[in-house]
Amino acid sequence: MYWLRDIGFNIVTITCDSFQCLPADTLIKTNNGDKRIVDLTSLDNVMVFSFKSGLPCFAPFTNLRQTGIVDRLYVITTFDNRTIECTGNHPILTDKGYLRADEISKQNNIICINIYGNPEIQKIQNIITKKVSKLPVYDIEVPYYNNFILANGIIVHNSVDTIQQFKLQGFESYTLSVDRSRDPYTALRNAVNEGRLIAPKISLLEAEYADV
Repeated sequence: MYWLRDIGFNIVTITCDSFQCLPADTLIKTNNGDKRIVDLTSLDNVMVFSFKSGLPCFAPFTNLRQTGIVDRLYVITTFDNRTIECTGNHPILTDKGYLRADEISKQNNIICINIYGNPEIQKIQNIITKKVSKLPVYDIEVPYYNNFILANGIIVHNSVDTIQQFKLQGFESYTLSVDRSRDPYTALRNAVNEGRLIAPKISLLEAEYADV
């Protein structure tokens, strides 16, 4: 079996869990000031972090939605009193890349945007879980950048309903396998040839596409 990350696919996080999200009162940085996630409109662009430039910018978002109802949140606080409350599987940008909230420890550092618009490392002071009662949670999608920045500068990955996105792109299975049977290779090859996936330039992989 090939592991897609190991052969060069730039995979940060894939989730099929609809509860990767934030409470309604979470404040998001926008071009129109800080807004609760549930109050975002089509007139707003959210602040995102560009990994290409290494700086924040504003970008349009799509698909603001309630993604579920939860009974527990993770609460992470830095030493400079920045706090994020989110579901356990929401990826947060750290000095080790994106980590789920429930994978982060005090040994990790969170990447934040400071008041001058520059990224900086913040040490974690406290991590707790908080019980809540049937709390609605929400998320958005940000095309191309796939992240957005909270009002306090913390950078989080956006949520994507992965199964729906695969189906929109023509995948019918809940599992994308890359083994030695013909069908998975055909699906992967067609996705690459049609521009739905960008494959790394690896001669072995290209040769196997051609053989299918």
